[in-house]
Amino acid sequence: MSDIAVSGTSNSEGSSSSAFASASSSPIPERRAHDEEHRHDEAESSSAAFSAAASSSSASSYQSVSNFGVMKKPCRSCSSLNNCTSYVCPLPITNENQNGFGHLLCGYCLEYMPARGFEGNEPAIDQCCSFCGVVACDEYWKCRNKSNAAKLYILSEINDICIWVKDVDSIEKKEDGHLNLAEIAVLQRYLNRAGITWASAWEDCLADLDDNLYATPIIRRMTPLGLQIYNTRRLPVYGSYGQSDNDEDAYYDRMGEEGVSPSKNLRACYSCAVTVVNGQFYGYWKGLKETGLMGHLDNRDKCTRGIKCDTQWRTPSHAERLSHVDTDENTSFF
Repeated sequence: MSDIAVSGTSNSEGSSSSAFASASSSPIPERRAHDEEHRHDEAESSSAAFSAAASSSSASSYQSVSNFGVMKKPCRSCSSLNNCTSYVCPLPITNENQNGFGHLLCGYCLEYMPARGFEGNEPAIDQCCSFCGVVACDEYWKCRNKSNAAKLYILSEINDICIWVKDVDSIEKKEDGHLNLAEIAVLQRYLNRAGITWASAWEDCLADLDDNLYATPIIRRMTPLGLQIYNTRRLPVYGSYGQSDNDEDAYYDRMGEEGVSPSKNLRACYSCAVTVVNGQFYGYWKGLKETGLMGHLDNRDKCTRGIKCDTQWRTPSHAERLSHVDTDENTSFF
C-alpha cells in the first residue's frame, strides 16, 4: 500500500485561540504552546487510526484495501457446519482472524469467497473477469445479486449477439476501434443480403480471436491469468526427433489437442463482454471492407479522424454520412 500522508486537524477551541492570539497586540506564548501540542496529539491519533485500518488489508491485489473497522464476515466455506460447498477454507475468517488472507471480495454482492487460484490468494479463472479483473462470485457459487451485470460471461456462450454489439454506451475505450450504431446498421444490411446470421458471424469473430488473426485491443489489457490462457494456444512439441523449436512443424495446435481455446475459457464482466463483442465485429467488418466483399453496399467517404473521432458517438448524422472504419494498409492487426 502506498504511503498516504495524514495531517491532523485542529479543534475549534485551538482555532479560535490562534485567531485571537494573532489579532491581539500582546502575544500569549503559553496558549500558543498548548495549541501546538494539542494539534500534534491529534495528528498522531489520526495517523495511528489510519495505520490500524490499513494493516487489516490482505496482500492479494484482488482483496479490498481495508474495512476501516468493519468486521469481515465468514464466507460460505469458512466453516464445515452448514457448508453448501465441498471446500473448507484453510484460513477461515473468524472474529479473531480478520486478516482475510485466502479470500476474495465479490464486487457485486460484497460477500467473501475463497480464493481458489495461484497460491490460494488469487482468483481462479471462474472468479474474476479475465479483462478488467473485477471479482464476481456468481459462477463459483450463485451470487446474491441476481442482476445480469453481476455475472461473468464466457465469450463462446454469449447469445443474442445483435443486442450485445449495439450496446455502445457500455464500451470501454471506444477509440480502440469499435462500431458505432450507423456502422452496425450497414453491417446488418450486409449480413441480411448475404444470408449470414449474427450468431454465425460471431463464430467467425471468435475464430479470429482464437487464431490471433484479429483481437480487439482490450486483449492487451487482460489480467495475467487471462493472458496466460490466451498465450497457450500453440506450444512447442519438445523431444521431436530432427525438429527444432523454430520449425513450424514442431508446433501443434493446443486448442485442438487439449481444448485450451481462449473463447471457451476467458470470462468477461458485462462491460468487458460488450467491448469484446463490438471490438471483434469491428475487425470482422474491417476485413470485409478490405477484401472488397461488400461491393457497392457502402460508398461513404471516410472520416479523416477514423476511429479517433469523438463526433461519431455524439452525432448520428455524422456517423451515418461518413465511415469510421480504418481500412488503410498501414492499419495493423493485434
